[in-house]
Amino acid sequence: MILENGMKILKKGNRKNQPVALVERKFKDGKKEYIIAFNYEIKGNSIEWGYGYYYSDNIKKAKEDFNRVLKGENLADTFQN
Repeated sequence: MILENGMKILKKGNRKNQPVALVERKFKDGKKEYIIAFNYEIKGNSIEWGYGYYYSDNIKKAKEDFNRVLKGENLADTFQN
């Protein structure tokens, strides 16, 4: 699903009945950023979320952590490890 501001939902799921999405944001210069968006909501052609974890262009780490989230894990220490 492609949304405004270069946002694209790559994967969707739930953690403890809370909606979670893996989002790709593409900037005008072609650079990409990956976000795990918690408690997200689609409004019209845009996405809003309660909080998120940002991964710059590291899609591998974003996908790994997204799978952890779907298993119910916490990401509080993800950038310390």
